[in-house]
Amino acid sequence: MSRKMKAAFYQGPDNIGLKECDAPEAGPGELVIKVEACGICPSDVRMLKRLKRPTEELVGLAEMLKKIPGMGGHECAGKVVEIGEGVKGFEVGDDVVPDLSIRCGTCRFCRMGRANLCEKRIFSWYGGFAEYTKALARNTYKTPENATPEEVCFAEPLACVLNGNLRSKIKRGDDVAIVGAGPIGLMHLQLAKASGARVVVTDFIGERLGHAKELGADDIINPSREDATEKMKNLTEGKGADVVIVAVGNKKAIEQGIQMVAKEGLVNLFAGTYPVTSIEVDPNVIHYGEVTLTGSYDSDPWLFERAIKLIGLGIVKTKPLISHRLPLDEIAKGFKIVDSQSGLKVIIES
Repeated sequence: MSRKMKAAFYQGPDNIGLKECDAPEAGPGELVIKVEACGICPSDVRMLKRLKRPTEELVGLAEMLKKIPGMGGHECAGKVVEIGEGVKGFEVGDDVVPDLSIRCGTCRFCRMGRANLCEKRIFSWYGGFAEYTKALARNTYKTPENATPEEVCFAEPLACVLNGNLRSKIKRGDDVAIVGAGPIGLMHLQLAKASGARVVVTDFIGERLGHAKELGADDIINPSREDATEKMKNLTEGKGADVVIVAVGNKKAIEQGIQMVAKEGLVNLFAGTYPVTSIEVDPNVIHYGEVTLTGSYDSDPWLFERAIKLIGLGIVKTKPLISHRLPLDEIAKGFKIVDSQSGLKVIIES
């Protein structure tokens, strides 16, 4: 089925725009999906910013990205319009959410059940910032009847948050501090509450803290107005947080998170730092306090499926995390909103 479509392409440093191109066609084992909603991830924005540095490696990456329709756009959902040979279990018209991350299944991490660390992982050559995308049928999941495309396109980031939640080993009654109240931090908040924790959220942006309160935060802290470490200890009878999840890639945020943790506590560095940075840590805090310092990255396919279920059940509410809905032809505007942190999640509708 031959058709044309509009899609976003990398067009130069900090420049993403639309072009007309051939829409994908379904090969064996594949589905073509009409994209109805696609979230802009901060990693999409960082990719454009990284390409300002003209190293040989990045020049090659830039040339590759110029050829990928819907560049990035891994948080998408839509409707099946074409089914490839050998695909069973799907019909044209099905509402679906695809996992565009393809794991090899054969490297040592995949064989260990840690597909999130796959050494040969690739992404689809079609992203979600387009009118159509395509995905492997085995990586595609049907949308719950009571969930909209804009809600369920959060499945990919929520799956990553689920991985972080599991690695943080939150127990009922734990005092949990979440540093950063962006969309990721607010999903961490909801999962921690569902795990039976008392949750404190910190952020410099008052509006985001307001959203945290609405979504169930027991307490909020604005570090620009009060000492976050002192406040956390006051809220926990002097001990600090049993679990700290740092949901923002920022040197000061990471250092603050380590200062807030209790003895025998755990600090999860959920977000990467760009550009690469170093942190200052008193090793005695970790040594004498027997503190666990860990990280979490990406997700496994079973967590992607579980994330869709949690959205469908309303255990994690994603609609309140949407601050902007924009048409595909305003994608450059959407990238600027995410880069300036002037909203929460930006959804591109096509």
